[in-house]
Amino acid sequence: MNYRVLVIIGALLLLVACGDEASDSRVKEYPDAKASETFGSSTEVQAAPRANGWVDAARLASPDAGAAMWMTTGGDAGETHYSRLDKVNRETVHRLGVAWDYQTGTTRGLEGTPTVIDGVMYASGVAGAVYALEAQTGKELWTFEPRVDMQANRGACCDMVNRGVAVWKGKVYVAAFDGVLYALDAADGDVIWKVDTIYDHSRGYSS
Repeated sequence: MNYRVLVIIGALLLLVACGDEASDSRVKEYPDAKASETFGSSTEVQAAPRANGWVDAARLASPDAGAAMWMTTGGDAGETHYSRLDKVNRETVHRLGVAWDYQTGTTRGLEGTPTVIDGVMYASGVAGAVYALEAQTGKELWTFEPRVDMQANRGACCDMVNRGVAVWKGKVYVAAFDGVLYALDAADGDVIWKVDTIYDHSRGYSS
C-alpha cells in the first residue's frame, strides 16, 4: 500500500469521526422529545419547554400547572380543578370584570373547558371546532373547523357540544362530532393526522 492510499484512508476516517461528533452535539443540543414518553419515569430525559403547546409530564408536575397555566381540563396532572393563583381573593374579587370577549359566530351550545399554555388559550367549539387565542388580549391566532358528517346528528343527543381539547407535546387533540379524532399542530392549527374512532356509523354514535 503506497503513501497516497494511506493519506486518502486517513482523511476518510477523519471525516467519519467528525461527522459522528457533529451528530452527537446536535442530539445534545436538541434532545429527542420521544425520550420523555413514559409518564413519571425517574429516568426520562426531559426536553426543554417549547412554545406552541408544549405540555409534558414534567410541566404537568410543575408549580405552573393550575397557576400560570391551565394545562388540562382539570388544570394539572391530578385534574384537581384547583387554581393556585392568589391575586384573586376576598379583598380583590370586587375588581373583576370583562377583559375581552371572542365571538364564535354560533348560537349552539358551548361547554368546553379552555386550556392555557404559554399565554395561548386553546378552546373547543361546536362539533369539534378549535380556537387558539392570545389569552391576555383575546386576539385570534388560528381556528380549525372540521368537516363533519351531519348524518351523525340524527342519532345524537344534547346538541353538538364539545367538552374541550387536550394539548400534549405540541399537538392539540380534539374529537369532532362525527367521531373523527384530530391531532392539530399547536402552532398553526394544521392537521397532523386524523382517524375515525367509530366502529359502526349506522348505530348513531357521536363524540
